[in-house]
Amino acid sequence: MNFIIQTIDPSFAERCIKIQKNDGFKHAYYLTKERIHKLFSNGEQFYGAFTDKQELTGFVSINIDVVRQRIHFFVVDKHYQGKGVGSALLKHVISVARKEKVKNIYTYTEIQSPLERFLLRKGFEKAGYFRKRFGGKDANILSLYLPAFTREHVLTL
Repeated sequence: MNFIIQTIDPSFAERCIKIQKNDGFKHAYYLTKERIHKLFSNGEQFYGAFTDKQELTGFVSINIDVVRQRIHFFVVDKHYQGKGVGSALLKHVISVARKEKVKNIYTYTEIQSPLERFLLRKGFEKAGYFRKRFGGKDANILSLYLPAFTREHVLTL
């Protein structure tokens, strides 16, 4: 299945919230419209994965500083997991990072979460540990060093 990755704006807040609540994973906290609007006002970039019928199936949000990019939210509707949405979103995140000349992509993931397992399979490595990061739950810091991540890797995502 092919997915179109597009920039999304705050008008997608309710759809993003619905997808996060329907991703099959119990989160320590959930997005709200207010939180999403604050993230947008702070310069966070959101990208959505759409079907050819313009159905939003997942989204990712990122922050970029001088040499690194943080994946803040990475969410895929449970009905679309395993169908290439996550891979399409990750390819886009990597292409944005390369365009911005970012050297490293990192994120915090709840330990043993589906996102952690997905990113480890896609080449991320455990780079650290954050005690009680998510509402009392511990997290791992995952990192992908881009200069070692070649075009051939991206094509196999």
